[in-house]
Amino acid sequence: MAAEKEMLKLLFDILTIHAEIRLRDPDEAKDVVQETCVTIREKYKTITIKSSFSGFAFGVLKNKIGNHILKKRSKRKMVDNLSLSSNPGSYPVDHDLEISLLDCLKMIRKINLRYARALNLNFNGYKTDEICRIMRIKSGNYYGILSRGRTILRKCLETGEVRV
Repeated sequence: MAAEKEMLKLLFDILTIHAEIRLRDPDEAKDVVQETCVTIREKYKTITIKSSFSGFAFGVLKNKIGNHILKKRSKRKMVDNLSLSSNPGSYPVDHDLEISLLDCLKMIRKINLRYARALNLNFNGYKTDEICRIMRIKSGNYYGILSRGRTILRKCLETGEVRV
């Protein structure tokens, strides 16, 4: 019994390191590792381990991390769907980011209207052929304009300035 506790304590420490690397959140990692240790403690005496014990333990951890990530994604989708259904046509957005984005688009518009227009139409879900027709340009030109516009927008969001 004491040897089992010591083994689980050592295993907990080792698995926690690996879980923290994968999940990037120490609290979530500890929760997942606790579940992993409980599963290992319940199963290791009753099943036939075909690989080494550590291989078995890391396999259980890998599955628990995968399940945790899937649960997290499904919760995020449920929250997104709830916010979308309560306000049709809108998407959940960080308001500070939204303000920064609008400020940057206004600055880009002052420098080059085509960049701002391409970014805006692309963001609003227009297809490439529709944007090309609206802007009266060819698709190769559109992709160049969009690429330069995105680069300027990214730099603006990072620094707060627009430079061409």
